[in-house]
Amino acid sequence: MLVEEGANDGLVGVESAKWGEFQGVEDAAWYSPGCDHLNMVGHLFGVTPGFDAPEFFIDIVSGLKDRGY
Repeated sequence: MLVEEGANDGLVGVESAKWGEFQGVEDAAWYSPGCDHLNMVGHLFGVTPGFDAPEFFIDIVSGLKDRGY
């Protein structure tokens, strides 16, 4: 996928993910294999050094609430 799409989360290329108000990409700790799609949805035992999946989604919901949704 890297050859065809460039930077990606394992399922979706960053350029393909840019719709609406793009909020950037997530990183994991430098010693982690990275933050990919499975990490972001809490799979793989919910352990990704440097990334907290529940907090990630709480932040999204909080942002939506602040914008009146």
